[in-house]
Amino acid sequence: MQTPRPLRLLVHGTVPGGGGLSSSSAFVVASALATAHANGLRYPRDALADACRQCERHVGTMGGGMDQAASCLARAGKALHIVFEPALAASAVALPRGSAFVVAHCLAESAKAVTAATRFNRRVVECKLAAKLLARRLGLRGWRAAATLRQVHDAWRRTQQQRPGAQGLDGDGAQEADGDGALAAATAEELDAMAATVAAELHEAPYTAAELEAAFAPEGGWEADDGRDDEGGLGGGDGGLGGGGGNGAHFWL
Repeated sequence: MQTPRPLRLLVHGTVPGGGGLSSSSAFVVASALATAHANGLRYPRDALADACRQCERHVGTMGGGMDQAASCLARAGKALHIVFEPALAASAVALPRGSAFVVAHCLAESAKAVTAATRFNRRVVECKLAAKLLARRLGLRGWRAAATLRQVHDAWRRTQQQRPGAQGLDGDGAQEADGDGALAAATAEELDAMAATVAAELHEAPYTAAELEAAFAPEGGWEADDGRDDEGGLGGGDGGLGGGGGNGAHFWL
């Protein structure tokens, strides 16, 4: 496409705005489809879903891609099982005959884009901090690069099962951990054990900045940090999370 065609669009919909029913994602997907059609472009459905996921972040929200994937990959009369690792994929799930979903709107509005910094995005950051904190409390090597609770859960499972060669997320173990079957294979006992571990290691009250600084500080304090507590990176050893060598006092959200 050399020069995009200008568009004049009329938007109409029945999804309530700010109601938690994916109105913004529906708007982004509809806009992408209209723009692509007007310019004679065709995209695979999964590529369109990923593009819409990235586009929606331009409004300032650190959202995921579930809503966009559901809009782009949905099939009539089927539920979808959607995974994002190692790549976006969706499989249809047959619903029992006579089943129905009731979608209700409580009439309360939440302007996520307006309050992103203090509400929506804060929860995303809180979850990432919780993953790092839990990984360190569990003694997982490379805890600083933990980004999701799923990463922590999968690494913890492998340490519990003591499976050689599947202790990190940077080799064969990574493929198994990130694959579709990783969580599906978790037993009810394992999930209960992780829930109990979370309850024991994390407190429900909000963490203060001082608590987090103390929790993430290396042995001997920040000034003495030489990265040795991350030796071996995020994998390659028992209980690892995958990655490279020590990274000093830095960790990423």
